[in-house]
Amino acid sequence: MFRARCVFAAFLAVGSSCAYGANVVTVFTLDNGVAGVQSGAFSIGSSTLQNINNLSGSGNTFYYMSQFFEPSLSGTYIFGMSSAPIDTVLVLYQGDFNSSNAISNALDLNDDYDGVRPDGVTIMTCGDQATTCPQLTQDLLQGTHYTVVVTTYSAATSIPPPITFYVYGEPVGVGGEVPVDPGIGGGSGGGSGGGSTGTGGGSSTGSGGGSSSTGGGGSSPSLSDVLAGQGSSPALGAA
Repeated sequence: MFRARCVFAAFLAVGSSCAYGANVVTVFTLDNGVAGVQSGAFSIGSSTLQNINNLSGSGNTFYYMSQFFEPSLSGTYIFGMSSAPIDTVLVLYQGDFNSSNAISNALDLNDDYDGVRPDGVTIMTCGDQATTCPQLTQDLLQGTHYTVVVTTYSAATSIPPPITFYVYGEPVGVGGEVPVDPGIGGGSGGGSGGGSTGTGGGSSTGSGGGSSSTGGGGSSPSLSDVLAGQGSSPALGAA
């Protein structure tokens, strides 16, 4: 069982990566004025958001925050929310999110999730429950532009930042940042690697911070183990 703990430095945005062999957990915090982060509103026909088909139509306003990224390699990735002050919904898009046509380019959507989380991820609450922190799994292509949109279950509900979500799989470059090499900090003992600094696209302002990678000892859980519901989730930043 993998017991290494990853310590994440305080950051307001772009993310930190903790190397688990080939796979990493990358944690992002969405906040105003951060590279790559955008916020706004979109309209759909449904007053609640439970599945991808609800993204069509118009008449009900939903508020959102988003971040874009690119995978370093093609493969299976797990996305999830780990903390938010409200009941959240997670939507994954290939390419940019078009707020005037919310269903365009949408790949997947999840509202609630009560299954197993990747090893190394600690779930707090989204609203007043952990199960209202969504999670989804998707096959992604290397170097392709994707956007994660965080919105709400019910219409006309504001999203007070900060909000955190995670990606489990190969390293991803967020907000224009270069992905962290999974070999940095891997293996036993490990080291700490710095990432590059970038400026996010879209209408956001501010410059992005670097991604850090901290290696841990022990064996790494495979992605197939996580998808099969094996492994435990030690707390991040635990002593």
